[in-house]
Formats: sequence, structure tokens, C-alpha cells
Amino acid sequence: MKFSDLAKALEQYPALPLALDLHGILKFTDLVQCLKPTIALQEASYHTKPLESLTASVHEFFKVCLNITDDIAKIAWSALCIFAWDSKPTKAGLVGLQHKYIGDFMEHGLSRGISTC
Repeated sequence: MKFSDLAKALEQYPALPLALDLHGILKFTDLVQCLKPTIALQEASYHTKPLESLTASVHEFFKVCLNITDDIAKIAWSALCIFAWDSKPTKAGLVGLQHKYIGDFMEHGLSRGISTC
């Protein structure tokens, strides 16, 4: 996905850029990359494309990590899931993201059954 596609997605959801700045949007996409295997295994089967909705634990994890409301978390997934899902970091890049957000996973993820791997 191109940056122009991201801009169009944000235009469709005007509440999102009011709730998340660029740092928050990037953090959301980074966290999706870290959790992609977890998200892909929802509903007892592996999905190669993003699902329409997230499990409650992943949804809550995004809410607390980004300090956003329930509605904004749903909007963020709707608006950004394809952009975040299609990003393909290298193995080293993914490890870097996991290290970058280890505090979030330790503080908010483990109690929800979420880890970086």
C-alpha cells in the first residue's frame, strides 16, 4: 500500500487522525506486525488476510497501548488493517519492533495472553 492509500483511508475515518497522531498510527501498524501471527490464527484457522474484527484480547491490547477508546480502536483496525497487514518487515526489522515494544507486551500483553511471538 502506498502512502496515498493510507491518506485516503484516513480521510474515510475523520475521527482517527483526531485521536491518533502519526506516532500513534505508526505504533499501531508496528504492533499489528508484531501480532500478525496471533491475529492470523484467530477463529481456529490461519488467515492470510486481515479479519474484519479482532479478538477481545488483541483489541484491548491496542486500546491500552495506544490510550484510545473502544470505538477508536475499532476504527483504527478498519482504516489501517490492510496497510498494517501488507507491511512486510525483514526478520531483523520484526525483532527490532519486538524489542522496541517489549515494555507494552510485558505490561499489557501478558495479562491478556499476548506475547510478541
